[in-house]
Amino acid sequence: MKFLSLFTTLLLSAAVLLPAASAQDWRKDLKADVVTVKDGKMIIERAEILKTEEEGESVSLQVKLVAECPESAGISRDNFLVFTMVAYMKMLEGVAGGEAYSTESLEGLIGKADIEINVDMTKDGFQLRSVNNKSGDKDNATTKWADIFKKKG
Repeated sequence: MKFLSLFTTLLLSAAVLLPAASAQDWRKDLKADVVTVKDGKMIIERAEILKTEEEGESVSLQVKLVAECPESAGISRDNFLVFTMVAYMKMLEGVAGGEAYSTESLEGLIGKADIEINVDMTKDGFQLRSVNNKSGDKDNATTKWADIFKKKG
């Protein structure tokens, strides 16, 4: 059952990770690195438009994601990617308020992002920060790895 849940999460992550591709460029998108490494840090940067509905009205918001993790933190590139994208998807679900949503990748932001999401990982844990530049709302959550992997029971 855990495998099925992980597999489903990975498929959903792939839908978020890979930009909507035309028939000609999907191979290029499959080859593109989501995680880059610069100055000893693994980095994920994304700019997207989130489309959803709010009170029956269509809403489009620009979302900027920046995730960083030192290579020396002892976290694999795969785990960095999976934990970042699962957290990102959960945050997008929160922004959409439980409504269905879609995303469209952008080459870069068009002006300023409406929503900024930052994920910082270290050897001890990770921190999620979000800022809604429209409303001024800010959210911050910090979790230790030991608490995530703590055995229950």
